[in-house]
Amino acid sequence: MTLLSADQLAQRRVLWSAMSDFFLDTEVRWSVPFVGKVCAESGLDDDTLSSIFWCEVFPLAIFNLHDIAGEWAVLQLPEDGLLARAQAPTHDRALELGSAWMVKAEWEAALAVCRRLRTEPRDRFLRLARTWDTLGKRYLEDLGRKLLSDPLPTLTEARAGGVDLQAEWTFYEPLLCSMNLRSEVREAQQRADEVTAMLKTVA
Repeated sequence: MTLLSADQLAQRRVLWSAMSDFFLDTEVRWSVPFVGKVCAESGLDDDTLSSIFWCEVFPLAIFNLHDIAGEWAVLQLPEDGLLARAQAPTHDRALELGSAWMVKAEWEAALAVCRRLRTEPRDRFLRLARTWDTLGKRYLEDLGRKLLSDPLPTLTEARAGGVDLQAEWTFYEPLLCSMNLRSEVREAQQRADEVTAMLKTVA
């Protein structure tokens, strides 16, 4: 059994909270940049982060996606259960076999974002996460629908701060495609075209 120090527990709480967003009964793909950012800020390696996700959070959170009236705002997981799993991490293979597909693509995308952020100075983490968030919202929103918030201020600020928007789109587009629902696969190019058109408007 592995006992967590006070610092490790504080770190776990931040990760538990971020990772639980993928189990909300709402559009969770927009959370990928920010979950990846939290993972990168933790300083933990891929194996440790994946163990936290699959062994600690997943078994306690997946119920929400099976609930007909699941929580859509904030998922409160029992800390005693999370702590017990952190101290003796084991995969629930049967549960994963039946339900991992519901969150696997989002988690793998967040881990890819985490890996990318590790190559960047920490003071760029938030700027990049906001950039990917804006690109993702344009891609994931219904075709032709205006975004609720104007994307230009975020993208303009990012470019002024040295972010290569086209390079970030080249990085993030495959991750978005990997999370497409079956009903969205045929629209992938149209969705990408909307992002490209949006980028052309950035002064």
